[in-house]
Amino acid sequence: MIRGKTCFRSYKEIQKLLKHALDYIPKGKYCHNENGICPFWTIDYMKMDQEQGNGFCYFLNKGDCEENGTLFLWNGIKECCQNCDILDEEFE
Repeated sequence: MIRGKTCFRSYKEIQKLLKHALDYIPKGKYCHNENGICPFWTIDYMKMDQEQGNGFCYFLNKGDCEENGTLFLWNGIKECCQNCDILDEEFE
């Protein structure tokens, strides 16, 4: 079973979601929006003793605690860049 935020997701369920991933990944720069949380984002409960570095994305198949992994998933900041409509002015 794959650990999810509020429930366990099976490998089969994740594979089904991946077929239409862009339909499920929220728009914007976060792993959540007014419609809810991205089904690919989770917290790794095995690393709950860490204040940071316990985020995981099943779309990327990477987590914060891995070498060459992600950095900000623990904080809900999107690292997949999917459905990310960030304007250039935000970075100037």
